[in-house]
Order: sequence, then C-alpha cells, then structure tokens
Amino acid sequence: MKLLKKIIPFVVVLATVFSVFGVQNTFADSQIKKGSTRVVMFGTEIDPCEDEVVYQGYRYLPADYFISSILSELDLECNESVLDYSNGSVSYHFSPYGYLSFWGGSKKVRVGNWYDGKDIYLTNPAVLYDGNMYISMEDIADVWSCYYGFDASVNTMYFYYY
Repeated sequence: MKLLKKIIPFVVVLATVFSVFGVQNTFADSQIKKGSTRVVMFGTEIDPCEDEVVYQGYRYLPADYFISSILSELDLECNESVLDYSNGSVSYHFSPYGYLSFWGGSKKVRVGNWYDGKDIYLTNPAVLYDGNMYISMEDIADVWSCYYGFDASVNTMYFYYY
C-alpha cells in the first residue's frame, strides 16, 4: 500500500506532462491544416499547402508549390518541370531568364542561365520528404537577396526588399 501511494503521484505527473505535450502538438497540427500560417512574398499572400512542414520556426514548402505560386510574381514562366526520384533532385526550368534548380544531394541552388548561373549552397539542410524537397525560408531569402521577417501576432512570414 505504501508503494502504491508513492507510485500514484508519479504516474499522475507523468500522464499530465504527456497529455500537455500531446495537446500542444495536436493544436499546432490543426492550426497548420486550417491554414492559419500564411506566407506573404512580394506583396502577395500565399496560402499554405497541405504537404508543408513547420519545424523549429521555419516553414518548409514543396519546391513545386514555391515555384508556381511565388516566381510568377517575378514574371518567370515555368515551361518545364523535371522530377527525378532516383537521386532525389528536383529541377525547374524557366524562360526567358534561365532556370532555377534544386539538388537534393549537394544541397545547393543554381540560379540563372546554365552558362552564367550562380551556385548557392544552402546554409540549412534541405529536407527530402515524400519525393518533395523542402527548403527553409531563410535560404530562399538568401537566394533572392531579400529580407524576411515573422509576425507572430498574425503568424505570417514576410519576404521583402528595402
């Protein structure tokens, strides 16, 4: 009986801790699915996609979602998209300004024409998930030489130029 009296408070505390963390994770997941997280880039609000990942304060979007939604604001027309599952690379070709390619293995982004493009190595590792590549907003801002910020009051990530 004495042993039971010592174990019960420990079990109650342990159950409380796990239930609190479980509620927080469920709440975060439900908020992401409800679309409370928004990206605003170049003055355009981008809705979240179902397959995005939020990890350690960074929002990770599939490369194709990022390309189709945001780069159209820069008048880049996507005329070809190639997804190679064998090596995990995703390449996007644009006209008339060249192409932007993502490589999974080397974790670098190439911007510009094939003959005078610039290779930019990602500071944070890209995430490969379900055949999609996820790149942090910080790295995207670095590639496009713009700034980014996060407004916690409205849970919105901003990309902007000074």
